[in-house]
Formats: sequence, structure tokens, C-alpha cells
Amino acid sequence: MKGAGRPRSDFEKAMEDPVLRKELAREGMIVEATEAIAKAMERSGVSRAELARRLGRHRSFVTRLLSGSRNLTVATVGEALGALGFEGVIELREVGRRQEGQGVVVLFTRRPRRKAILGEGGSGAGTGQLSAVG
Repeated sequence: MKGAGRPRSDFEKAMEDPVLRKELAREGMIVEATEAIAKAMERSGVSRAELARRLGRHRSFVTRLLSGSRNLTVATVGEALGALGFEGVIELREVGRRQEGQGVVVLFTRRPRRKAILGEGGSGAGTGQLSAVG
């Protein structure tokens, strides 16, 4: 029996609640996406005003985007990262399997855009990592 002999953590107990699991997954993705955009801005040396200009939006849009209060779509994240010279990659992992110090879910690279496929080989072996191919 899995985990026999050791008490379950508060996190493990909390994750049994499907409503809490859903909320945690949603909020976690928003945080990860906004952190990825903020890091891409920092690495690119791009201000909020400049990102807004590149997106054809008002600066307040970028402020809301980075605050985490806006419900982000994958398209919005991709558009923002693309305007900064990055592309996003979504990594899948089982709930509760995140290790301390592990990277963000939405990873970014400065590669030319390519067709994306769901791969099981290479560095993403067994993770179902979305990766770019030629």
C-alpha cells in the first residue's frame, strides 16, 4: 500500500478535495504564466509600456496581465512571450509531484517558432512535454 507507515501531509489531505485541487491548478497556472512573462520582460530589457506598444494595447492591459488578476488564455501568454522574442512550452507533471526548486510550467526560449508536437522522447521522456521540432 502506497504511503503506508507515514502520516499524510496537510497538502496531501487538502488535495483530496476536488474543488481545492481545481482552484489550486488554476491559480498555479496563472502565477506560472505571469512569472514567465515578467522574466521574459526582464531578460529582454522591455518595460511594461514597451510591451504594451508591441502588443498594440494600453499599458494598463500589461499591468493587469502581470498582476495575476486577469484570467489568462494560452493565446494571450503566447502573444506576450512572442512580442518579447520568446515562445512558451507547457510541461505536464502529475499533481503533487513538483519538486522544490523545479522550473516554471511555462518555459521560454529564444528559438525560431517551429511546429510543436507532443513528444515522449529526448529530454522530456515520459513527461509528455510539448516541444518544438523542425
